[in-house]
Amino acid sequence: MKPQQASSPVSSSLDNLFVLKQVSYRYNPETPALSNISVELRAGESVALLGANGCGKSTLLKLLGGLLFAQEGEVLAFGEPLTEAFLNVERNAHRFRRRVGFVFQNADAQLFSATVREELAFGPLHLGLPYEEVLQRVHDVARLVQVEMLLERPPFLLSHGEKRRVALGCVLATNPDVLLLDEPTTGLDPRSQVQFSELLQALHRAGKTLIISTHDLHLVPELAQRALIMAEDHTLAADIPAAQLFDHLDLLYRVNLIHEHMHRHGSIVHSHPHYHSGEHAHSHLPPLETPPQTQEEN
Repeated sequence: MKPQQASSPVSSSLDNLFVLKQVSYRYNPETPALSNISVELRAGESVALLGANGCGKSTLLKLLGGLLFAQEGEVLAFGEPLTEAFLNVERNAHRFRRRVGFVFQNADAQLFSATVREELAFGPLHLGLPYEEVLQRVHDVARLVQVEMLLERPPFLLSHGEKRRVALGCVLATNPDVLLLDEPTTGLDPRSQVQFSELLQALHRAGKTLIISTHDLHLVPELAQRALIMAEDHTLAADIPAAQLFDHLDLLYRVNLIHEHMHRHGSIVHSHPHYHSGEHAHSHLPPLETPPQTQEEN
């Protein structure tokens, strides 16, 4: 089965939250980050964004979040061109920020208040919500992300997993339609990873659109309906159903998401693909369709 190639034409429709048309971005003339990306992201989807380090996943999320802006091509958000000029209009920025929430890979970059309670209240207060509604949102979100017992704690004293939950709670407190999550499970212990994954699944069932950058391939079929796979040349290599991810091991090998691992059994050396997940745990996969040549000792 061949994956759908990302070079297929893009057409707008009412349920498209984001439309990218031949989008490119460079941090400097020598450093391409994205090259000729065309893709649609629809309301209610859960999408996994996959690729090797440095392929452009975080840059793409920042473009969708209005933190960076396309240098070539066009990004549409909710039917409007997502440009710096558009977001410089206060009413546009207010409407966009209410609808799109961004959870950074580094939770410390998102947490700055004196207590967890103040962190959770910051977004709703900034949006001008009534004080009673802010209090209710803080209560509801704290219960949802399981930080009720941490509300009076300074964020810098929290564990890595607790900071992740608080950072997500800060975004959820504004009740956005879309959640952009950059490597949300990286660095979590196995139990926290499962809990975070279950929370994201519950948010999707509740109607949130999720766009998740991740290296944890084993979580993709659980978290996502669709997988966008970035190549190391900063292009979009494929757009496939997430449930079929491991039907395309040759593709995953080509974009450097899995690699061959050699094993010795007596005098025979054989190889099979595996990938790293979580805290560098090794996960074995079925053989590639055309694996590297097996070697046998003399």
